Amino acid sequence: DSTFQTVSTDLVDDTTPQLGGNLDVNTKNIVFGDSSGATDDRLTFGAGTDLSIYHDGSHSYISEQGTGNLRILTSSVFTVNNAANSENMILATDGGSVDLYYNGVKKLTTYSAGVEIHGSEGANCELYLYADEGDDDADNWKLTTLAASATFQLQNRASGSWETNIEANGNGNVELYYDNSLHFRTEAGGAAVVDSNSSVSLRLEGTGGTCGYLSGSGSDVIGLADNSGHYHVKGTKDGTTELYYDNSQVLKTIADGIILNA
Repeated sequence: DSTFQTVSTDLVDDTTPQLGGNLDVNTKNIVFGDSSGATDDRLTFGAGTDLSIYHDGSHSYISEQGTGNLRILTSSVFTVNNAANSENMILATDGGSVDLYYNGVKKLTTYSAGVEIHGSEGANCELYLYADEGDDDADNWKLTTLAASATFQLQNRASGSWETNIEANGNGNVELYYDNSLHFRTEAGGAAVVDSNSSVSLRLEGTGGTCGYLSGSGSDVIGLADNSGHYHVKGTKDGTTELYYDNSQVLKTIADGIILNA
C-alpha cells in the first residue's frame, strides 16, 4: 500500500514523537543529564515553558518563569526535610500551623493569634532583632526567656556585648537599667530608685523641664531640692529635719523641740 508508512521506533531520529496514551516507564527511570541551557535536559511545562525542573551540574532547580505563581497544593501536611528524611526543616499543616526547625528542633510555630518562639530543652529562648541589616552592634537587640528562672530580659549590644535594659521576673519584680546598671526596681510594697553610687536621686520634671529632685545620700540623708540643687527639705536618719527658704535654713528639729532661724 503506497500510503503505508513505517513507524519509527528510534526516538532519537523521530523529532516529533507523540503519545497515544499514558507512558509506562516499565520499572525504569526517565534520565536527564546536566542542563547547559534552557533548551536541553529540562522537564518543562506550559505553552512557553513557564515551569522547568532541571540540574545544571551544581544545583537543582524548580524554576517558575511564567506570569502566574508557583503553587504547591496539599490537603494535609507539606514538609521540607533533610536529605536523610530524618528531620523536619519546614512543616505546614492544612488549616493549621507552619513550623520552622533548626537541626530538627522546632523553633517557631504560627498559631491563630500570632507566633510562638521555642528554645531547646533546658536552654534559653531568644529572639534577635537586627535593624539596618545588623551590620553594627548598635543595631542588635535581643528578647530572652531564661530557662533556669522565670525571667524575661530585653538586652542591647551597643557596647559589643549583651547588656540588660529591662528585666522582669515571674511573680516578682521588674528592673530598669541605665548602661547595664540597675536604677529602678519594683517591690512588693512599691518601688525603689537605686544607684551604685553613694547618693541617688529621683528627678521631678514638668512641662517646662526639671523642677526638682528627691535625693538620698547613702542611708542617712534624704532631701527635696530644686533644679539648682538648693534644698527645700532635708532629713537625717535618727536626727534632724530641716526646712529651707531660698537655700537658707529657717527651721530645724532637735531632740526636744525646734530651732527657728531668723
